[in-house]
Amino acid sequence: MAQPRTMHQATRLLDGSVLMTGGADRQDSWGVGMPPPEIYDPVAGTWRGAGLLHVDRLAHVATILLDGRVFVAGGRDSDCVSTATAEIYDPDTDTWTLTGEMQEARDQHAMVVLPDGRVLVAGGWRDCTGTMISTAEIYDPATGVWNPTGGLHLGGARNGALMLPDGKVLVPGGVTCCGYAAIAESEVFDPATGLWTVTGSMNHPRGDTYSLLLLADGVPFIVGGWGVSAAGALASCEVYDFVRGTWSLRAPTAEPRRGSTSTLMLDGRALVISGAVSSSELTGTVEAYDPGLDRWQGESPLPESRANHTATLLVDGRVLVVGGSQGYATPATDTAWIFDPGP
Repeated sequence: MAQPRTMHQATRLLDGSVLMTGGADRQDSWGVGMPPPEIYDPVAGTWRGAGLLHVDRLAHVATILLDGRVFVAGGRDSDCVSTATAEIYDPDTDTWTLTGEMQEARDQHAMVVLPDGRVLVAGGWRDCTGTMISTAEIYDPATGVWNPTGGLHLGGARNGALMLPDGKVLVPGGVTCCGYAAIAESEVFDPATGLWTVTGSMNHPRGDTYSLLLLADGVPFIVGGWGVSAAGALASCEVYDFVRGTWSLRAPTAEPRRGSTSTLMLDGRALVISGAVSSSELTGTVEAYDPGLDRWQGESPLPESRANHTATLLVDGRVLVVGGSQGYATPATDTAWIFDPGP
């Protein structure tokens, strides 16, 4: 990888390549240098530059639209000013195009593509001031326009969102108040009504550094994060029953971790990579969770400890790990590694 980056986003394109957007070359509240986009070709094993973003951003969110383009919204700049801008990357032309702006500038927000192709954003922070946002908006790619929808009951940094099998959206935990107070409450958004409903609380409060994915059977699975204190990390894991609206604990990881990644592998296991054990200690350990056995197994560790990196499942089943940092106020890394689960 040519550019060091952390607090960035990775998006797998329809051709199997992986687009890196935004981030900072240093891990602190506002970042310093803003690296340009890059694309990784897993067949050739090479990196190349991609079209330049119109707006530098970190702590933003990126997702792939139904037509294969990449949608990026929000984030903040090197002066810690949040942005309402959004832009779309077209892989066919290697260009970015600005689209309609959100009604509120925000970073560290939740975002998910709805079944009809529209994009929901919810919550977030503003300008590193501790100002929490409770509003939600929906973007329509057909018109390039944002429209407000029902607001969250609890605002703030809610950077995890999953589309449930019933078409609703789950947003768990996060930070909703000053002093980095993690919460256990979760909310569910119904696109049919535009309303949020508070659902069952997790067994442990989790700040916005957890990792979240859907298991192969469609069950939401959440790992780690920080709990009562932002200085610590959690080893606990939970699954969400969207029919009953309840959370249940599952086997914990061997090490507590925050700022880690979780990736669903082709064999149905969840791969959790690296992260911070505490505010001053990182780990390079890798663990794989077997949902059928409710058991974790240690895997080959990452050669470098890091947090706030990205991990992307490649078409052939390998996992690409990119960037991250080794602690607060430390430079980001420009290294990338590939985890091969083997036959």
